[in-house]
Amino acid sequence: MEATAAGETRQNRRYTVRCEARVEPLDERSIGKDVFDAVVMDMSRTGVMLRVDRPLPQGSLWRIRFIDRNHVIGMTPIMVRYTRDLEAGDHLVGGQFTIEPYILA
Repeated sequence: MEATAAGETRQNRRYTVRCEARVEPLDERSIGKDVFDAVVMDMSRTGVMLRVDRPLPQGSLWRIRFIDRNHVIGMTPIMVRYTRDLEAGDHLVGGQFTIEPYILA
């Protein structure tokens, strides 16, 4: 199912997806220290929208592990491109798929 929004700027079609995810920072000082859960809201060829319980800084790098029935079914790094505060302290975070930083070093 395709998700759309007024003022949409994405170049690729996005699809409504509901699955669990684990989010971990790709900052060397934080790896393994600040892992938290998220819900995947939608996905496109180039990015993903997550619902999380904390704000994530624009430009920051994170690894997303997609979870199905308590098993990791895939993972990819993202760069945060969009954030929006929601009710009850939740946040929408839009991430662009990227390359693992260690590959670029």
